[in-house]
Amino acid sequence: MEPLANPLETRFSNLERRMRAEPDLQADFLSSRREFFPARHDDRVIDRNDAARRRHLEWFLFERVNPAWDRLGIEHLIERLGEAAGFDDEMEQHALMHSFAGMFEVASIGDDSVLWLSDLSSQGEFPVLPPPSGVEIRAGDLIAGRLFPALDGAYLLSSAALHHRNPELVRALRSDMERARSSRRGMVRVSQRELERMFFAAGASGAPADPIGEARAFLLNSGVERDEIEAWFEELAETPFAPETLRIGVDGALAPMLDNLAFDSEVDLEAARRALLFAWEALAERGAGVGASVKPTAPPSAPVRRTRDVAQAVAAFEEKRKSGTPLDQVFADLETELAIDDEASDEDLDAAPDFPGVVGAMITEFLWETEQTQGAARAAELRPIESFGRYAHQIGVFENLSERDLLSYAAWWLPESDELKNADDARSTLAALGTFCQWSDETQELALRPIYDAMAGGLRSSLPRIVEANRRRTRSTEKSEGELFEVLTVDRGTLRVRDRKHVEHEVAVDDDLTTWLAVGDRLRAHRHADGRIAVYCCYPPEARGLEQSHS
Repeated sequence: MEPLANPLETRFSNLERRMRAEPDLQADFLSSRREFFPARHDDRVIDRNDAARRRHLEWFLFERVNPAWDRLGIEHLIERLGEAAGFDDEMEQHALMHSFAGMFEVASIGDDSVLWLSDLSSQGEFPVLPPPSGVEIRAGDLIAGRLFPALDGAYLLSSAALHHRNPELVRALRSDMERARSSRRGMVRVSQRELERMFFAAGASGAPADPIGEARAFLLNSGVERDEIEAWFEELAETPFAPETLRIGVDGALAPMLDNLAFDSEVDLEAARRALLFAWEALAERGAGVGASVKPTAPPSAPVRRTRDVAQAVAAFEEKRKSGTPLDQVFADLETELAIDDEASDEDLDAAPDFPGVVGAMITEFLWETEQTQGAARAAELRPIESFGRYAHQIGVFENLSERDLLSYAAWWLPESDELKNADDARSTLAALGTFCQWSDETQELALRPIYDAMAGGLRSSLPRIVEANRRRTRSTEKSEGELFEVLTVDRGTLRVRDRKHVEHEVAVDDDLTTWLAVGDRLRAHRHADGRIAVYCCYPPEARGLEQSHS
């Protein structure tokens, strides 16, 4: 079998280099990072990570449809750059555009070392040429990333794919996918951006300030004995940490520890892996006995679960009965008291599984189905809804979406995120949110559209205005800076505002900004002693009631 492998890697590198040489293409490419990586990613971390840049490039080329181009990035670049794009063979172009991302279990390994990967989403199996890195891959391993069609019907694995050995994780993902298939129409698809949030999000923001201390606290809180943690850290300190071998997730030194956690606890295995990886890097560099963070820290007190002793409840029942309390009341009280634990147990047993990123996955399905039924142009019109997936990436149960989630996204997160560049962006994003809510109600039997309709009436006029106001704000800052003010009156160049202590102030602000503000708006700002106010972010009046959770 003759794969696309060797020329492919070179061509990806050349294409990125040529794209960065064109100012407008480079600007679009780099700005798209905020669409692909988690909201708190660090560009400096990404720039140093070859695999992260490669994953972003693959998504930019093969999944992202730029509304200005109305086609995939690879299609636009091939036409724009011509032969310089390096993909001048039509057969190869066709194969590349049929690449796809997914989560795969290694089903078997053939005599010719070809990997047979089972797609956990579609349940299809694909013959994949082994990666050239020499990494040992076994049946049952997990691989998450992009597959490229090669010749003779085989596929090639992206050099940025993740390889992980953990049976419990594979079983959990398989169960999640089976549940997803049973609860929705059409094929379940996992986009490359969803894989990024599920498997790579922690690395996008860089290592924690104290990786050893944070890993220790995480493991202690997860129920691991302190002596066992210290033994693990000693072992990691003596094991060379080679970043190049971790590019596709190879972590042999961690495998026994993760297996231990999988069988002996209910810890989040991916979170444990990320914490241990960061700790391993620090331990290999500093050693287990150096630095303040090696001092064990006690885990925070776990919340005490409220229980009711059955014997006490029965004794109270007897006392009430003997005292002459009506029997119907006595039995009602007993039933109430004894139901506490039963209800808690039922909740524990019946609670829906947590699948962070599920909202983004549903949005991907929504856009895919829209494209199949209404065409690519209509799907492109609705693509602004993808920002809702970025906002809701921590929500693990789709049915848990609430009125507060919709309002917080539209009235607070969108102004803070700078995702909206002008009033038209605000209108199209709100419209896309309404359409997505309607689709969710029809396909998932939810009731989001009535919530949206009740919320969106005022936002249709206030959010576009606020977006224009934020284009004229004093400057952008971290969300932790400034304090919250409510706008009471607006005059040209002057505002009367009320702070969180209900003290009113008259402040001076840029004339152009006051044109776009209205009574009831909220401002995150800093009031100077000379009467001027520096505005960092503006919010619509509908944001009232959200201040406490975002302060």
